[in-house]
Amino acid sequence: MNFLRLSPKALWGITALCAGLGLHLAALAQSAPADTAQVTTTGQITSTTCVLTYSSFGSNTFSYVAPNYALGNFTRSNLSGGVGVAFGTAVGGLFGLDNPAKDGTGCAAASTRPGFDLSIQLGAEQITSIPSSTLGTTTFIKNALSAANGGTDAVVLLRGGSGSGSNLTISAASQALTLVPNAGNTANYVGGGSTPASNISSKVLSAQFVSTTASAPSAGRFSQTLTLLAVYR
Repeated sequence: MNFLRLSPKALWGITALCAGLGLHLAALAQSAPADTAQVTTTGQITSTTCVLTYSSFGSNTFSYVAPNYALGNFTRSNLSGGVGVAFGTAVGGLFGLDNPAKDGTGCAAASTRPGFDLSIQLGAEQITSIPSSTLGTTTFIKNALSAANGGTDAVVLLRGGSGSGSNLTISAASQALTLVPNAGNTANYVGGGSTPASNISSKVLSAQFVSTTASAPSAGRFSQTLTLLAVYR
């Protein structure tokens, strides 16, 4: 089974870090070096503003569980291939906000802000490029599984967007995302812009297979995990 796992970060509020506090413990009496010890304590104090919710299209319910995008299973002989050619059906869903109490009433803290977005946290090892792509972007999600570990050479196209309403469909994810490695919260916005979206509507993220060779993609599995970080305007 081919999966793209999304891992939303649940704590996005004002964060103060208490890290690297050296606590030196020593005997009061005269002592040899072996009588001393050092303990380093670390921790984090976080004020949570909102939690992420996820729902599928056409659903009136949502969950707080990180989704798996099932990209589908294909028979290689039925695929024609082509560099930068998308195949299969795009899959995706909606991300919204709720109060830390998870009471289903929406997030009061976000309602006072002009907008929110989701920044996809990516390392260089998760991104690959197809310079000749005509899909609206030349950057794609790379398989975490190597060929030696049973991975396919197919990659994944991400599209994003914003929207609201019960009739929202995957077509709302209309913007192919240009992916930047190690960008923190300054890029890779699911809303599809170069800056965080100026609305608090749900964010829509879709994923679809893309071939990387002139022939059909190699047989194998696809797996990758993406972390989403909420960013407020």
